[in-house]
Amino acid sequence: MSPTEKKVFADAMKLPVDLQAQLAEKLICNVESNIDPNLEKLHLAEIARRLEDYHSGRVQSVDGNSVLRRVRKVLDR
Repeated sequence: MSPTEKKVFADAMKLPVDLQAQLAEKLICNVESNIDPNLEKLHLAEIARRLEDYHSGRVQSVDGNSVLRRVRKVLDR
């Protein structure tokens, strides 16, 4: 992160939480409006493929809480 980016972030963190949320929403909207359409198509195709794998039984879901416990255990080493 550049010094300018660090300063902007630090200043944003000083804002009240509601204004931080408004700023985050504006930033996300800006990023979403600038996504390459080809990249978005690839992303949606990957989502469709993974859903099909799940619905067909080729893959199984994993409980998110158990995954987080395992990750925390590894990070605590």
